Amino acid sequence: MTLFLGAILSFVFFSSSYSKITNIKNFQMEIASYGIHFIWIPIISWAILIFEIGLSVVFLSNDTMENWKQVLAIAFIILLSVFTIIKNGIKNNQCSCFGINHPLSRFPVQRNAVVLLLLIIDFFLPNETTPLHLSISSVLVVLCVTFILENIKLKNELFEEF
Repeated sequence: MTLFLGAILSFVFFSSSYSKITNIKNFQMEIASYGIHFIWIPIISWAILIFEIGLSVVFLSNDTMENWKQVLAIAFIILLSVFTIIKNGIKNNQCSCFGINHPLSRFPVQRNAVVLLLLIIDFFLPNETTPLHLSISSVLVVLCVTFILENIKLKNELFEEF
């Protein structure tokens, strides 16, 4: 169960960072829309990306950092949710957190609530050492699902232009 949950959480953070990296200018404009001074935008955007990639890695290697990874991720998700609610309100059904046309950009507050629930469940599950072949399989699944969703996003963007 912890391997499966770790793979889901790893996917969420990797997918988020990957979609932001592939369109870094839009991500930086999203940060600017919060009224942040332009000097801080590159620093904040890359700090968020590095943090998300780091969370993705530690959730796939589920025997690392014991429960600290969940605590850090919970604090991070709560912080992002608060900023989203302040900017857009709780009922807004779209953000550009994963990119404008990404399927995971819909219902950001509700999505973050589900991620928080998964993080809390993962916090209370016992840590297990995962065999190497299962860890490698998890990495491949996370990458494949991320790239599939990115292709869906690109298809949506392509058809939106016409």
